[in-house]
Amino acid sequence: MKIKKLIPFIFLAHFGFINAQIDFEHGTWASVIEKAKTENKLIFVDVYTTWCGPCKLLSKTTFTNDTVAKFYNQHFINYKLDAEKGEGIEFARKYEVNCYPNLLFINPKGELVHRGAGYKYTSEFIAFGKDAQNDNETFVNKKKLIINSGLNEKNIHDYIRLMDGACLSADQEIATYLKTVKEEDLLNYVNWSLIKNHVNTYNSREINYVIQNYSTFSQKFGEDTLSQKLRDVSINYFKKHLTAKLFNESLFNSDKTKFEELNWPKKAELLFYVNYEIFKRHNLPAYFNLISSNYSKYYNNNAQELNSMAWTIYEKDIENKHGTVAVKMAQRACELEQSYAYLDTYAAVLFKSSNYPEAKIQAEKAITHAKNSGYSDKDYQETTNLLTKINSKLK
Repeated sequence: MKIKKLIPFIFLAHFGFINAQIDFEHGTWASVIEKAKTENKLIFVDVYTTWCGPCKLLSKTTFTNDTVAKFYNQHFINYKLDAEKGEGIEFARKYEVNCYPNLLFINPKGELVHRGAGYKYTSEFIAFGKDAQNDNETFVNKKKLIINSGLNEKNIHDYIRLMDGACLSADQEIATYLKTVKEEDLLNYVNWSLIKNHVNTYNSREINYVIQNYSTFSQKFGEDTLSQKLRDVSINYFKKHLTAKLFNESLFNSDKTKFEELNWPKKAELLFYVNYEIFKRHNLPAYFNLISSNYSKYYNNNAQELNSMAWTIYEKDIENKHGTVAVKMAQRACELEQSYAYLDTYAAVLFKSSNYPEAKIQAEKAITHAKNSGYSDKDYQETTNLLTKINSKLK
């Protein structure tokens, strides 16, 4: 009797779930435009790719919500396009789709009205659709209002947030705005944040001003923040070497000479980071020599980098010429932070350096840490295998 009463309920619930979804058109883009003209509605377009996880989640959850489905089916013509197939390729180019899911509202004339990007929860997605119907809240009109009023210190971050929300770059407008800023005003928090996050050209007016006033910027915004910024810019100076398929050492050395002639603070430190990145990719013997001599000077308090350097030596230094240094790096990483990965590296470099008793201690610590952290046996299988090798050496 209970089963007979339950079956209709289950069927109805299941039936309701199946139908609680946004109804997407299946014709061509031209046919969707024609339908929008006939019904005088905006077109909501979900631009996705087959490999995009948030796209799948959006379709599975938000698009199948009763309230969402009712609202979108009532007010919009809904359409899906794969950005990597068929009409989707040209559509994505035309409407500047740079990430997925990209969510667009287009009028019957084919003109963009409103846009956003990324996964959205139910209430957020309904609010997003309502904004598309409100001229004061659409992406296009908000952008137009800010641009027409002129970018300034008060609205530049609103503009950046607007563009970021649609996966669009604001760099051109930021550069235009910064040209209007007096040099002394580059020291205020708004303008410094723009330099820190968006200016990466080593010979720009803004970076030159920062360099000339390094001490002042450092006192106001912090030495670590300023050092990191100049490090990023210096890496950008050597970008062509970092991204080149073939390493041209003579050209790299020529560019280093030119860089050394620039009036940059902490040039030796910056060149270390440049050499670190370049050699790690293209010249492992030089990389090993570099980090062996300098790791404690620049990375002694960075557990992640210490672990990475030690592991690279473990994997790539076949003759283990730098094994002693790798042990010191791994030991220091574990002093800074006890984690399974760091303990595993420490055990591995000790084993490679033939210090089997200490390697056994660290391998057992790593396994214990993994178990206490909820890892499965498979997660720490490599350490278990290492421990077996260590024990065979201790017999």
